[in-house]
Amino acid sequence: LATDIALLAKDSSNFNAWMDLAILHKIGGDYRGAEAIWLYVTKKWPTSYVAFHNLGDLYQNFLKDSAKAKFYSEQATKLQAR
Repeated sequence: LATDIALLAKDSSNFNAWMDLAILHKIGGDYRGAEAIWLYVTKKWPTSYVAFHNLGDLYQNFLKDSAKAKFYSEQATKLQAR
């Protein structure tokens, strides 16, 4: 966690550090924290399918919001197909 925070302090556009930070939040049970980070990543990197995919999984399996799960999974699929 500290490593990713330090990396982001140096370079706030470090995609991998954002993704690692979100995963750490998810693993720690902070689903809303992970959600917030992945939503940010989808805005900053709208052509990368990874955060969209992770949101689909988060909504389906942890936050139990099937409408959002479907939306983000479909977005991930569209982006991955490009």
